[in-house]
Amino acid sequence: MKVQTVQKSSAVAAAFLACIIVRVFFELQYYGPESAILRFNQALKAHDLVTVQLCSTEPLQGDLEKRFLAQLLDWDEHGVSLQVDKIERTGNEVRAAVVLTSPAGKPTGMVWVVQQRGRQWLVDVNKTATIFSDAIH
Repeated sequence: MKVQTVQKSSAVAAAFLACIIVRVFFELQYYGPESAILRFNQALKAHDLVTVQLCSTEPLQGDLEKRFLAQLLDWDEHGVSLQVDKIERTGNEVRAAVVLTSPAGKPTGMVWVVQQRGRQWLVDVNKTATIFSDAIH
C-alpha cells in the first residue's frame, strides 16, 4: 500500500514538473531580441498591423518605414525566408545580422535593430529601415 502511494505521489510530482517546464519554454519563445524580429515578421506576413505596431518602438508612419514594410511583404510573397544569424548587444540595443534566403537558396544579409524597453524587446523599424536604405543606395 505504501509503495503505491509513493508511486502515485511520484507520478503527480513528475506531471507537475513537466507542466512547469512546458510553460516556461512556451513563455520564453517570445522573449529576447530574436523573438521580437520573428514576431514582427510573422505579424507582417499575416497583415496584422496592430501586432506589427506592438512589436515596434514607435508608430510606423514615415515613408521610409512604409517602403521597408512593403519590401518585406514583397520578399515574403516571393518565398524569401528570414533567419536571425548573429546578435551584437550594446546596452539596451541589439543589432542582429539577419539572413534572407531566396527559394533558390541565395542568401542576403541585412541588419535589424532591436531595443529593450522595460522587459520587452521591440524592433526599431526606423533604424532598421535606415540601415537597409543606406545599404542599397
